[in-house]
Amino acid sequence: MEYEIMQTDASIEVQLQGRMEFTDHKLFRDLIAQLNNTQGKSLIFNLSGLDFIDSSGLGMLIIANNVARQNNVGFRLMRPRDGVRRVLEVAKFQTIAPIDP
Repeated sequence: MEYEIMQTDASIEVQLQGRMEFTDHKLFRDLIAQLNNTQGKSLIFNLSGLDFIDSSGLGMLIIANNVARQNNVGFRLMRPRDGVRRVLEVAKFQTIAPIDP
């Protein structure tokens, strides 16, 4: 997994690329540490560059959602590819966070 963080006045967008799986847990924790003071900004995970996500990746997105809640900011996922979208739908992730087309 690779990521890029883009900030505006209103939001922080994290662009994810590659595969999001168990082996990325430490890298994702480093990412979350960078996002831990997001107060006043919406947190958006752009999944358009993500080719694959496993159950550990879903857990990492839940962690990101929890960080957003702790900071009182909105959290949403955006533009998942078909394979990633299917995994999110099977996991009923839309009950946790909005998923934009």
